Amino acid sequence: MKFECATELKSFIKQHNLFAGFTDMNEIYSGGSSYNFCVETTNKKYLLKLINDEKRFTHLKNILQNLGILYPLSQQNYNNFFMLALPYYDGRKINSHDIDAKMIENFYAEYEKLQNALQYSDDVLEAQKLVDLVNETDKLFAANNDFCLAVIRKLFWQRFKAQLMDEPAQKSVLHGDLTINNILLKNGNIFLLDYEAVRYGAPTEDVAGLLLQLSGFRSLYGNLREFIRLYGLFNAHHSYSESEWLYGVQMFYVNLLLRRLRNPDKKRRGWRKRLCLLMILCGYWRIKNFLQK
Repeated sequence: MKFECATELKSFIKQHNLFAGFTDMNEIYSGGSSYNFCVETTNKKYLLKLINDEKRFTHLKNILQNLGILYPLSQQNYNNFFMLALPYYDGRKINSHDIDAKMIENFYAEYEKLQNALQYSDDVLEAQKLVDLVNETDKLFAANNDFCLAVIRKLFWQRFKAQLMDEPAQKSVLHGDLTINNILLKNGNIFLLDYEAVRYGAPTEDVAGLLLQLSGFRSLYGNLREFIRLYGLFNAHHSYSESEWLYGVQMFYVNLLLRRLRNPDKKRRGWRKRLCLLMILCGYWRIKNFLQK
């Protein structure tokens, strides 16, 4: 939804001289409880976030301070919003064809910066517990008598649940939301975005989820051959065990299902989306069979 007070916000920025050399500002996208703008100055661009939740604002502010990328603002409040600023990165979303050995080396270098900066921070969220996700999924299925969801529960969920792995002992700081929308590429360099979901967990939760997205398994057109290629490249740089990979894949699919159950489609043709969801979820068996060969 478009921010309705953009003109007033520009005036506020100029009045309080929030950005030295301010020239212009454009809204780029909005999230569930925030608005995001690209602020242009004579020398640099900044990402300005307006957040309407104080707890979320404080959490993200502390994360960005630990990472050393928080731009200090003389005013942090605007109407009913809290404001944060950080560097704005030009670039484009990565895709599968961008991935090669050099790109993966670049990726892990950025990832290690994140982990090193936040390994002792109290602001890193707790690890997701698979048992809690499973219990929530069961409750959501039980609370919904939709026929399509009953089919998904029988054909996918009951079989999937019986094969879940125990969580690997190794835990580290994760990005937590490593989607292709949160990785920008420019001149061969990678920039990670959106640090609100930084948490502890098994390393392959981020990596396996990213590979599944890059190879199309978040949609109907999962390409197993491309997943195998990416798996080989990533594993050559940083080898994980079969059980670690499988755990990361399982976490991807249970979270994918949970998001759909938490936000049900109530439209008349919602059954089509649920049929597509079942087909997407069934991609899990293709990945699992490859990992266990």
